[in-house]
Amino acid sequence: MKYIAGVSGGPDSMALLDKYKKKITLVCHVNYNKRDTAIRDRKIVSDYCKKNKINLKILNVTDKIYKVYKKKSNNFQNIARLIRYDFFLKNAKKINCYNLLISHNLNDFVETGIMQIKRNSKALFYGIKKNSNYKDLNIIRPLLFKPKINLKKYCETHNVSYGIDESNFSDLYERNRIRKTIDKTSLKYFYKKILKHNKKNAKLNTKITKLYSAWKQKNYLDTFLNSQNDECKYHMAYRLLSENDIPNISSTKIDSLLKFAEKSKKNKSFRLTNDLFICKK
Repeated sequence: MKYIAGVSGGPDSMALLDKYKKKITLVCHVNYNKRDTAIRDRKIVSDYCKKNKINLKILNVTDKIYKVYKKKSNNFQNIARLIRYDFFLKNAKKINCYNLLISHNLNDFVETGIMQIKRNSKALFYGIKKNSNYKDLNIIRPLLFKPKINLKKYCETHNVSYGIDESNFSDLYERNRIRKTIDKTSLKYFYKKILKHNKKNAKLNTKITKLYSAWKQKNYLDTFLNSQNDECKYHMAYRLLSENDIPNISSTKIDSLLKFAEKSKKNKSFRLTNDLFICKK
């Protein structure tokens, strides 16, 4: 099987690139132009691809691109995610290769899980899934349960160059603050806590997955939801918002969506983002 890969130039993504270089058809790199060292990271990726004869596509994010995506979200990290995944998808279509390798690791898994816990998220699964989808992309995370420190050691052992993103040390972003909390406590401790939550909800998660799949085939949101209990309704709505990459999913937004589905009249619409609506037919 052949893959495309999202590579930032950090130790995680460079370890991924080196491990799977014989199976990677195309590397995609995004420069957000938010820090001077981004040019260094671009060169690291470019030099590696040139040396190993791997095709490379680079996106230099301009103010014009940011302006388009700000209509969808006000959160920079959400915007950056949408920009890069749309870029990956655009290039996947060009070469007809929809299997995308991403270098999320165990630290990313735990950080995401803790963020969900802190927000009192009712998600049935905390952390990051090893396989997921973004539109037509099949996202695969082969390094998900490898600690970040091991990936750095891999790069150093195999003489693979990498750059360190200095913004990861800033307290400006919630994820960075959580990262420091993990460093002070224990990655293993938080990992076990998240696994406990996921194990507890495994059966319900399977049930919701089946129900959601059945709903997608019928596509009658109000009728289908009304046949479920409140817990199933909530998680069905959460799955809908999550799969459509709706930012800042809250209990309030989910409750409003359920109320809309159950009680609103036909031809009414429910705003999900600035330019995305659910319409009731």
